[in-house]
Amino acid sequence: MEKCRKDAEVTKVRYEQSLTELNAYNAKYVEDMTEVYNRTQEFEERRLKFFKKVLYDLHACLDLTQNKRFVDDGSGWTDQGNVGFPLHLRFLHDFAHIKILTFLYLHFMPSQVFVLA
Repeated sequence: MEKCRKDAEVTKVRYEQSLTELNAYNAKYVEDMTEVYNRTQEFEERRLKFFKKVLYDLHACLDLTQNKRFVDDGSGWTDQGNVGFPLHLRFLHDFAHIKILTFLYLHFMPSQVFVLA
């Protein structure tokens, strides 16, 4: 029984020494983690700046309203082919060819579609 008490006392002393050593490393741990946190924050700022730059460049590339060539092209189309442009439509009065094409489509095309599928 005495031996168990001595072992318990020795174990308690070792445990307290281990806690003291561990507490001595707390300041170093906090310092190291602060450094790691600051480096991570700097990296995140650089990453966000990079993505913002890439997205702004992409936006500038895709924004056609800022490109003079496209703005002029639109106004040229408005002058040439918009409201004031003369409209020439051809009206067909003979619809016989439409009947023939409809007949051919209804009788021959479905079979070819199934053969191809």
